[in-house]
Amino acid sequence: MTLYDIAIDTKDYLVWSQGDANSCVRNGWRYWEHSAGPDNSANQWPALALAEAATRWGIDANPVAKTQQDAWLTYSQYPGTTGHGGGFCYTSCGSSNYARTAAGVIDHQWVGTPIGDSRVQRALDYLERNFFTTASDGNTRNFYAMYGFYKAMKLYGIPDDNFRGIDWTQEYTNWLVNSRQFTHATYKGSYFRGIYNWFNQDFDTYVALAILAPEVASLPPVAQAGPDQSVLPGTVVNFDGSASVHTDPTKALFVYRWDFDASDGLWWEAGPFPAAGEGSVGVTASNVYPDTGATANYTVTLQVTDNGGTPANPDPAMTDSDSLNVEVGTFQVPPVPVTNGPWAAIPGVPVTFDGSASFDPNPGDTIVSYDWDLDGDGIFNEVPDDGTPVAPGVVTKTFPAPTSGVATWRVTDNHGASASSDAEFIAVGLAYVTAYENCWVTRTGRFTYHYGMIITVENIGDAEIQNLEMTLTGVPDNRTIVDGMSLLGTLAPAAQAATACDPGAKTADISTILNRRVPFGGTWEWKAEFDSDGTHYVIPNLPPLAP
Repeated sequence: MTLYDIAIDTKDYLVWSQGDANSCVRNGWRYWEHSAGPDNSANQWPALALAEAATRWGIDANPVAKTQQDAWLTYSQYPGTTGHGGGFCYTSCGSSNYARTAAGVIDHQWVGTPIGDSRVQRALDYLERNFFTTASDGNTRNFYAMYGFYKAMKLYGIPDDNFRGIDWTQEYTNWLVNSRQFTHATYKGSYFRGIYNWFNQDFDTYVALAILAPEVASLPPVAQAGPDQSVLPGTVVNFDGSASVHTDPTKALFVYRWDFDASDGLWWEAGPFPAAGEGSVGVTASNVYPDTGATANYTVTLQVTDNGGTPANPDPAMTDSDSLNVEVGTFQVPPVPVTNGPWAAIPGVPVTFDGSASFDPNPGDTIVSYDWDLDGDGIFNEVPDDGTPVAPGVVTKTFPAPTSGVATWRVTDNHGASASSDAEFIAVGLAYVTAYENCWVTRTGRFTYHYGMIITVENIGDAEIQNLEMTLTGVPDNRTIVDGMSLLGTLAPAAQAATACDPGAKTADISTILNRRVPFGGTWEWKAEFDSDGTHYVIPNLPPLAP
């Protein structure tokens, strides 16, 4: 069960448990299911839960539940514009107080009442008139009332420093910190305690912290500095923080800071900018480490900061850090094999296999041997099986018919040290994907979406293919395959076909789940199975798009 499932169940329970009709009005909630008499103290808590479910997960309640709540709010608001006027009462309108009026504003926001509505404005008038009231049913000496007011302001987006000219957050902070924070010798810590109390010092402390530090409930950013690295002195070391994410989809990463050596402290603890060689600012960074005469290890730190404190995100900025280790040695290392693979082609067209970008990182060393194995038999440089050399490290090979296989590239330096590339795929086919299009989308969770897709496939060869079956075998890291096979029949040369997708029925031959919390990486991969010229072919590991 996921948090999304729990939120759905909570919504269903709260709507089901809303009170039944009494002599006054169809109504809201109290302490038990189907209460015949709600009260404006308990009534706010289901509304807060349902508002959060709607905001964070897009889970909205039955509109009838809001209609019933709206009727109760109209009934339970004290008439008039002076004294108790505009305030909200408890179970019947004998008198109003600050906590219940704040709760009424919370309920109105969940119902969808505009802030300009006269009922909301009369309630805000009452809260303004009584903001500095300190009686037991007032504001700033009653933590329960303060928390209700805090939530009402946040839900309606009223500025922290300007509720009708009142800097309410500063007033609350001054009173809480300067007057109501105490030290407990036994528990060796601080706690908060109101003058007029609903429960105990634990409850008051929870409420005070929620008011003073709203960011404690926020979803944080997550820094991803990348894997550990081993390099030689003088080598440019590249760092990439692009895998960092924010777990709150409404916020964004704003600043990336890199420190290249934590042993001398993090540069941002001393000033706003790094000294030369100490670090950098940006999603990516690079550094060169010296030769110390022995293997040295450096802790590289990435700190990410979100866009808090900006108009787009008025909450306080949040940060997260991650680190990696860079081992700088002085040892002899093999050359580095680099190819232009993987390869995709059509029959009869020469394929170029190019390893000329390979290099030896050791100063003064050179690559003296270039070797290709194109048929996967473990034997290198067989002509014509392993291609025809056209330049150092470069060979060409023509495949007469559709096929698939792997290629391996090996380089050796002047010390006899050698290294081979990972086996990379060769795909020689006729049918390739040429376009991707979303046909429909359905939200399946807080961060997940189900996409139905139309995939266009083209025969880019010069022979007809029959009984074409395209299978999706690989997707980017942030997706999973739901439906992955489409039968496309016969395709003449240069002809195209599209996979089936019905936006009305929400069905598709090809569909995937996208998870927005997973960083993008990886690629699409396909398998084509077809008949051509009397031969059946299975071509796996096709690339995302035609060559």
